[in-house]
Amino acid sequence: MNLTTLTSALHSLAPLDLAADWDNVGWIVEPPASARVARVLVALDLTDAVLADALASKASVVVAYHPPVFSGLKRLVESDPVGRRVLACARAGIGVYSPHTALDAVDGGINDWLADGLGEGSRSVLDATRALASTEQVKVVVFVPESHLDELRDALADAGAGHIGAYTHCSFAIPGTGSFFGTDSTNPVVGKKGRLEFAPEVRLEMVASEASLPAIAAALRANHPYEEPAWEVVRLVSKPSLRTGQGRLVTLAKPTSMNTLVALVKARLGVKSVHVAAVARSAKSAITTIALCAGAGGSVLEHVRADVLLTGEMRHHDALAAVARGSSVIVAGHAETERPYLPEFAKILQGKLGRTVRVRVASSDRGPFTTA
Repeated sequence: MNLTTLTSALHSLAPLDLAADWDNVGWIVEPPASARVARVLVALDLTDAVLADALASKASVVVAYHPPVFSGLKRLVESDPVGRRVLACARAGIGVYSPHTALDAVDGGINDWLADGLGEGSRSVLDATRALASTEQVKVVVFVPESHLDELRDALADAGAGHIGAYTHCSFAIPGTGSFFGTDSTNPVVGKKGRLEFAPEVRLEMVASEASLPAIAAALRANHPYEEPAWEVVRLVSKPSLRTGQGRLVTLAKPTSMNTLVALVKARLGVKSVHVAAVARSAKSAITTIALCAGAGGSVLEHVRADVLLTGEMRHHDALAAVARGSSVIVAGHAETERPYLPEFAKILQGKLGRTVRVRVASSDRGPFTTA
């Protein structure tokens, strides 16, 4: 398989524009465009053990969930563990790709997988990704006589305004009264110069891309009856997504107990124990809402109100603060909330790539901690 096909598949599973702005996602070590991909190794981290596995199995690409290069590097040297691994991959022609928070945020990614193990119910995104459609970057506002409204709307639509999703000619019109005073050098279409005039007009609003603004300006000049059309451009802010972003809030269809929830979490993650910081009433109270974020989710859950906060890693004082405001906390381990999803990810990626490429989860992938 060529590299472009693999890259497209990885982007479709975890679009990079969903990643947090502080993250380093995508190709960390990019093979040549002419490279052929036969074996993909999936791991949480590019450790020495995973690197050895990739070299021994002649992997074409390592998909490392955590980016091995996170902050900027000033040099690549053998004495630095990160530099040594990156250099080894480059020498061997092994690509390294990291989806990280893009895979957290995407619909059906790690956080949704974690939520799927907690029982039936509805869910929403805690920290939604925000984006603007390319055709909805600005709003064009034009004031026009009603007699020319339809003609101008059509002309602006042809120039690129009013496109929302699969719909065209989208607009909103509000009737009102405009005023103007024409000086001696003017030639007003309505009324006379030299005096204050009032005219019935319509405020026409249409969204557009920034790139289409020159064509819209030309269309407006060509189709507006006034000598000096009044119009303006309003820059729009990005809109939150309903399905993508960091963290999830689960509202259970049937309330559960703390003991049952802990058992569900351990079963989902395949762990024998978790850390629990419980409010005094939690043992007897029914749990309905669970806010979760895999990995180090303390910052995402910091100001969330829910019966239980579930994450992999949270600071001591943040847990105390959560309990004080009435939320119990389950901390299951950073890697423990992420690594169990990798077989599911590998299965989905294999389905996209077909049989020409072998996708395997690295059995050599281990976390830094053991239980003593």
